[in-house]
Amino acid sequence: MRALFVFFSLLLHLSAFSQNAIRFAYDALGNRVKREIVLQNSDVVKRNMSSEEKKEDNFYSDMLSEKQIRIWPNPTEGHLKVEIQGLAPEEKACLRITSMSGAVVDVKETTSSVSELDLSHCTNGIYLLHIVAGGQETTWKIIKK
Repeated sequence: MRALFVFFSLLLHLSAFSQNAIRFAYDALGNRVKREIVLQNSDVVKRNMSSEEKKEDNFYSDMLSEKQIRIWPNPTEGHLKVEIQGLAPEEKACLRITSMSGAVVDVKETTSSVSELDLSHCTNGIYLLHIVAGGQETTWKIIKK
């Protein structure tokens, strides 16, 4: 029993340092198809990356219906990018940012696959990003620092 505990502890310790991403997936009946969180690479890899690559390394993604949604950087210092892959040219997506008290901070309708939202005028804190595309809705927690 003790050997099994030591083995799992070692396995957990090694897996925590070897993964660059955390991914969740559900079966066909579970509504959520995919959610992945990409974590920062190690310091050795970061030294060889350009500053633009470092900024875009920390992103969050999710599947909404048949659309891949990608949000970066989060936490943000003001400018947040939202990419919706699979958005048809005539299809609109609605991006709405609200404060935790429910006050609407910004609303943007877009047909573009990549949109930028400006939170630089907002105080530091936690906001909610609601995305509606193709009749489906998802909500994200955004941290403004």
